[in-house]
Amino acid sequence: MTLSTVDLFTDEEYDTYISIVNCINEINGMTEEDDPAVKQNKILEKKEHQKKLAELIEQHKDVPRTVRLKSVLDTRWLEKDSDGNTIWPEGITWKALRVSKKISEFVSDESRTMGLKANDVTFDKIIIKWKSLDILEQIVMNGYYLPVLNDDGTVTNKHHIFVTASAGQVIGL
Repeated sequence: MTLSTVDLFTDEEYDTYISIVNCINEINGMTEEDDPAVKQNKILEKKEHQKKLAELIEQHKDVPRTVRLKSVLDTRWLEKDSDGNTIWPEGITWKALRVSKKISEFVSDESRTMGLKANDVTFDKIIIKWKSLDILEQIVMNGYYLPVLNDDGTVTNKHHIFVTASAGQVIGL
């Protein structure tokens, strides 16, 4: 399975992050004909959101993060209520996982040591593409939880810890 540090945001951090992205998109969509004051205000708004996000991330300094299910599950595979709203499960399953989050295991010394075979499906090895140095530091120091929905309906919160890193990716077990 693969994750991004954004997948480890809380809902409030994620909403703030989306506000930053929206500001950037609006700024990038402006032309030279647009009022410079409007652009400057949007830049200031983006900076305020960035400051808020940094403060929210700091609040998690000594607490392991939990994978944000809304970031990794494909709603097409989830049940809906009578109003058509998605019913979010307590954990992930391989079937409900977004295709972009699925990876097939390849044969390596590490996978052989873990007892994994080529093309195995596992939540025991996670590759994280990191974009936030603060989140990276937190998951290296504290690990993170991955709630896995078992066949019997119970949830196992797998605590993953940092093992190795290369080329902008972190591998946790």
